[in-house]
Amino acid sequence: MEVSTIDGRHRRILFHENLTNPWSIAVDPRAGVRFLFLTDWGKNPRIERCSMDGQQRLSIVNDSIEMPIGLTLDLIREEVYFTDHHLNYIEVVNYNGEHRRKILANTHFLHGPQSIALFENYLYWFDSNSNEVRRLNRFEHGFKAQKHERILSRSGITHMKVSHQIYQPLGKL
Repeated sequence: MEVSTIDGRHRRILFHENLTNPWSIAVDPRAGVRFLFLTDWGKNPRIERCSMDGQQRLSIVNDSIEMPIGLTLDLIREEVYFTDHHLNYIEVVNYNGEHRRKILANTHFLHGPQSIALFENYLYWFDSNSNEVRRLNRFEHGFKAQKHERILSRSGITHMKVSHQIYQPLGKL
């Protein structure tokens, strides 16, 4: 895992050990938090959390997971939403990996979830099998949770992000 300034200068390796197939990263840049989260679907599939300088690495999800590739954060609730491309689910945990729960897990409704994004009450994901971007109200459970809707149909999408001022909080670095 490496960082640099936007122009490519001042490159720094955060860490390189015990990392085989990293795919997604998400950052909570707020003062007092400053965490970086990442997915690795290699030899030991997992979701990790570390400080912004790469220190204090912690595996927060490492069981019942095969190919975690989608990752997004709820900065307000301090939760991590992720997809498993092979096991066909969307789940959420808190920043410490606790209170894990399924949001959607049904091969009839979910095939190869790839990228995931969050905005307000809705989770958006790209389903690589149907080539569709779908959305779901993340607070509706049971039968209502299966009422997700297609937003866009397009092939070739690999990642998507929601841009909003809440994800770029003001403050000193």
